[in-house]
Amino acid sequence: MTHSYTVQPVISADGRLLPKLFVVLQEKDGKFGERVKKEIFKADNLYVLPSKSGKLTKSIVQAWIEDVYLPNVPNDSVLLLDSWTG
Repeated sequence: MTHSYTVQPVISADGRLLPKLFVVLQEKDGKFGERVKKEIFKADNLYVLPSKSGKLTKSIVQAWIEDVYLPNVPNDSVLLLDSWTG
């Protein structure tokens, strides 16, 4: 059995790492089961979401922008995306 996941750090132009690391874990139904919700490791600097594939979807990227990116960057920031069809 294999599992896919996405780990997405954000690094500023001056080399600083944003305070939250975004992680997407593969879950069979695209959501965390009750056991996982109860036992998953939680840390203030992690933002973890499930998906069926372990990869990003449009809705997951939207959550990342709203909950991770925007709260942690200045208002005059620029976000560069490469090869993303969303």
